Amino acid sequence: MTALLPPGSWDTHVHLFDPDQHGAHPDGERNGFTPPQHNAGHIVKSCPSHNFVVVVPFNQNTETKQTVNAINSLNSMGRKAKGTVVLQLKEMEETNLRKLHGSGIRAVRIHEASARVLVGNDENVEQLVRDVAEKVAVVGWRVDLFLPLEVWARLAPTLRDVHKRLGTTFIADHLCCAGPDDADSEALTEALRLVEEGVLHVKLSALNRFCGPKGVEALEAVVRKFVGCRRGEQAMFGSDWPHVIMGPGGRTEQVDLDRVLRFLHRCCDGDEQLWGKLVRDNAARVYT
Repeated sequence: MTALLPPGSWDTHVHLFDPDQHGAHPDGERNGFTPPQHNAGHIVKSCPSHNFVVVVPFNQNTETKQTVNAINSLNSMGRKAKGTVVLQLKEMEETNLRKLHGSGIRAVRIHEASARVLVGNDENVEQLVRDVAEKVAVVGWRVDLFLPLEVWARLAPTLRDVHKRLGTTFIADHLCCAGPDDADSEALTEALRLVEEGVLHVKLSALNRFCGPKGVEALEAVVRKFVGCRRGEQAMFGSDWPHVIMGPGGRTEQVDLDRVLRFLHRCCDGDEQLWGKLVRDNAARVYT
């Protein structure tokens, strides 16, 4: 499958779990989510892409050292690497942000687990997004969001306003959490508008988590809609490696990345320029 990927390809969504070097994170231990070790060397051996964006998983909370170390390790192996971290607002002072930026961090993440208490209250979610975007604008970071599809639709006016005022662009993890049955939904239509307007980038990631029993091909209508926006300039491949199943134990799922990449390639209908955008060019631009 490496032959299908062009030189310099990017995977925009990988996670690391390295308790041997950093210890098990207390947040993971409390809820029983303790995946086995998956370090930078494992990424290179297991993932077909050449370059990577390391994303902090929910159980690591605001610990950034592991991500920075992984970036350095991947760089030492001749790979380009950037990072996405989770931070509390009080940790977003300019000095810390600039230090992290110099270490390769390019986005801050608000994910469903950390914002779960807020998801039912639109005003709180909106304010959180505004506050985070205001803080990280000084270093030009993106705001990465992992939220249910229906929340994207409710947040759309806020995202547009922040984009207009600050120039912030947002990144949606995992197809905005859209499933096969959402292809014609109003919520997805609103998310697609954000993509078409240039407010939102979308990761074509973790397809196995949202495709249902029919496999990733069941997401074809959803994927094609995202890829069709702005000539494909807002969509980026991500594997979600090592495919850890949420819940006690942190077991990993066997995911056929070759099948995922073949499927995404088919969705490009032979347009190799479009394919290059999805698996290389867009990520190189977004995470510059």
